[in-house]
Amino acid sequence: MPDRFKEVAAWFDASDEKYIDGIRRAVARYERWRFWNLLFCGVFGTVLFGLLVWVIQPLMNMPGWGLGFVIGLATGLILGMLAGKIAQILVVTLIDDDRSNRLLLRYHDALKELSQDSGAEASAR
Repeated sequence: MPDRFKEVAAWFDASDEKYIDGIRRAVARYERWRFWNLLFCGVFGTVLFGLLVWVIQPLMNMPGWGLGFVIGLATGLILGMLAGKIAQILVVTLIDDDRSNRLLLRYHDALKELSQDSGAEASAR
């Protein structure tokens, strides 16, 4: 675990090229795992809904209100938090397409190309 802290600390002292390289890897990782993240959350959300229906069926016929309320409260809290996390992951995956990082990469590439062109013009003179 200490190696991970060193990596994070080194990230703040990184050169621009190293920082841009890290952003490129992050964007590539996001694109690589986006489909699988959506698939996993979709399947898991469907299973969660089916499990919720399966759990609620026996609770509807319980004779005791107190026990039913406690079980329902605990089940609702756990499944509600889980459903909230699934919804958060889906929203972030579907809506946030990492546009700022993509724009940063495009801007960096354009600046690099301009500096190479101006360097070539200066050496031609």
